[in-house]
Amino acid sequence: MTHKFLQFLKPFTVLPALLMLCLIFGFSNQDGKTSSGLSQKVSIEIVRTQDTLLEKNYTEKEIIFHAKTIEYGVRKLAHITEYFFLALLVALPLYTYHVRERKLFVLTLLLCIVCASFDEFHQFFISGRSARVTDVCIDSIGIFIGSAMFTMFSTKLSKFR
Repeated sequence: MTHKFLQFLKPFTVLPALLMLCLIFGFSNQDGKTSSGLSQKVSIEIVRTQDTLLEKNYTEKEIIFHAKTIEYGVRKLAHITEYFFLALLVALPLYTYHVRERKLFVLTLLLCIVCASFDEFHQFFISGRSARVTDVCIDSIGIFIGSAMFTMFSTKLSKFR
């Protein structure tokens, strides 16, 4: 590929991060009942899969009981996962524009934490939802891991050049 073509493509590296933000804000825009319903469905499917794989032969009542016990964890793991991917996708254009090492890590971390904070603030205005500092902290776990992994990988990669 020519240098000019690669330069032309550089601005487009921000698109995956923007799409991920749209996905995150779309989930946050669901009212409390819809959001809880989605978490319940995912939790039930996890328990059903476990039941099938481990041949537990749960009744439907037992499946629902076990699903309720893991639902909170499933919700929080979803937060961590979506922000992990956001961090990777935010780091990509920064790296493309020659932000490296510690600066890459810190800038990715800060940008994503700001996004998580705005997301929580946005939820304050959604029926049945609330804004919680603890959710930003949970989101930050995924942000930290994604930022650290991208930074470590890109640092190792640059040493091979």
